[in-house]
Amino acid sequence: MKIELSFDAASEVTVCTLLDSLGYIKKEQEWFEANEEQRDQLEDKWGHGMYVHPDDYEINKALIQAITTVLHYYGATDE
Repeated sequence: MKIELSFDAASEVTVCTLLDSLGYIKKEQEWFEANEEQRDQLEDKWGHGMYVHPDDYEINKALIQAITTVLHYYGATDE
């Protein structure tokens, strides 16, 4: 089965997916940087805790910049 999308539809799917991924990565960064009290508050706010490996924390820094660059290409922002 083949599905064809218009360029505009494909762009919108791309932007939505990138925004979703960026939001999750930023949550990981926030969790990693938080102290225990802040993590308790985040867990209450989000309904779950997280585990972020230190290597992922470093990789996420580069991913945030890269995804933000691509979003700007599409005219979207990460706000």
